[in-house]
Amino acid sequence: MAINGHGFLDRQRYDWLKAELASGDVANQLMVIAAHIPIGVEPNSSKMGWWQDPRNAVSVAQLIADLQSHPNLLMWVSGHRHFNTVKAFVSADPVDAPEKGFWQVETSSLRDFPQQFRTFEIQLNSDYTISIVTTNVDPAVASETPAAKSRMYAVATQQIVSRDLGPNLKGADPSVLGYPAATDPSIKSMLPSYSYNATLYKQLSPAMINVLKGRFP
Repeated sequence: MAINGHGFLDRQRYDWLKAELASGDVANQLMVIAAHIPIGVEPNSSKMGWWQDPRNAVSVAQLIADLQSHPNLLMWVSGHRHFNTVKAFVSADPVDAPEKGFWQVETSSLRDFPQQFRTFEIQLNSDYTISIVTTNVDPAVASETPAAKSRMYAVATQQIVSRDLGPNLKGADPSVLGYPAATDPSIKSMLPSYSYNATLYKQLSPAMINVLKGRFP
């Protein structure tokens, strides 16, 4: 069974995820999902789009809607595509229920240029919003070491293949990607550094704000 790099949740895993999110809501916990595959950033026609098969328990549209029903969800963290990008999943009711939005943060591979890992700092602000500080970090690379050779290969690969912005970024060349490029306004260009550092803000629900006021007056 070849499903390439598609996103997939079978019934058992999907039921587990829903139960975990519901439990977190009841416990007044702020939540982060760490998954290899990102959601809502690839067309279904691509080899990394959401798997279109009856054995997949949920469509990506339904999954996003389910996630947005949990106001304590802060972000979905993923890799897979080897891009450093951030996507906003905006609430369907951004005026009256902004807490139903969440962020997605993708991180590249240490194999690929710019060979960075990512740190996350989650902070409670004085107005009871949440700041997520996400930073790409350069590992120290001493000269004449295997790490230095790896860095040289990563730079050379980037120069040879002229890796484009990715399938969801304005300016991507469909002839290079092999499928139409989207123009998602919530994902910005990574050029020229291919890094993506940001401070992301999350509005909490009134109920969660009251809980945090009790814990951190």
